[in-house]
Amino acid sequence: MGDPRSIDAEIKALVRIAPDAILRLAGIDVPPGHVVPADVQVSPAKHDADNVFCVGADADPARWALYLEYQLHPTRRELARWFYKTAGLTVQLQRPTVLLVLYLKRGRNRRFPAEYTAVGGPLRNHFVFESIHLWEHADRIRSGELRELAPLLVLCEDNPTQETLALERDLLLSSTDLPRSERADLLAIAVGVARRYFTQEVLKAVFREDDAMLLKDTSWVQEWMQEARTEGRTEGRTEGWTEGRTEGRTEGWTEGRTEGETHAARLLLLDILDAKFGVLPESVVHRVQEADETWCRGMARRVVRADFLAELGLE
Repeated sequence: MGDPRSIDAEIKALVRIAPDAILRLAGIDVPPGHVVPADVQVSPAKHDADNVFCVGADADPARWALYLEYQLHPTRRELARWFYKTAGLTVQLQRPTVLLVLYLKRGRNRRFPAEYTAVGGPLRNHFVFESIHLWEHADRIRSGELRELAPLLVLCEDNPTQETLALERDLLLSSTDLPRSERADLLAIAVGVARRYFTQEVLKAVFREDDAMLLKDTSWVQEWMQEARTEGRTEGRTEGWTEGRTEGRTEGWTEGRTEGETHAARLLLLDILDAKFGVLPESVVHRVQEADETWCRGMARRVVRADFLAELGLE
């Protein structure tokens, strides 16, 4: 069903817009203005933490930090990195830092890690973190309690329908107490997520032309395009029924095979390797991250017949 490409840009944008909705999802209510992005960078660069928020009033001695991670599909290889980053952020921010992992889609997965254990001989360190299964809160989103998370409703269903998209649209457009710019950004995110599961015709039928006019100048789309140009990425196109064309086009709402598909093939292969052989050596992860889509798909077929990682020639 649809395109499994990464949705990092959409999720990151949504979290920036409505971090308090993520806290409400976790059962925590905070006053307006008491959840602000933290300026952090955990070295080395590959361990950067994108979604870190300081929670509470500036002068509150009980102020704490929320470090948010999210995954479409659970992968154990991330656990050690999360452990590392949580510790680093706690030291850097000089306040308690809590890791919250948001699992976005159930799919066929049965296990969703909520702990990491490092074992050395008879010794062990045990790190337990908070996790949320988004699909378990779908009714709260549908009811309007978590309306800011409406763009993620398609992820909560195994087989989302056009009615799911219509509900997302109605929830966002009816939230008239939200600023117009925020509603526009959330609507753009809804389109961005939905295009991985629905055809252009379905998207046009649900998100009508008047919505498109609202979408084309949304702030997160402009930020995303600027980031892509700065980093030299070419993750697709923003052209479509909103004519969002730019130089060095970034991945958009309509069509075209893009670098995003190569990224998806890499992620899929890493997930398959991780599921079959456990935590992967860094050299293997690096090799996959440098590979093209054809190589990844061919290697995925070979994994099915392999009993040991060494048989694949990756170590």
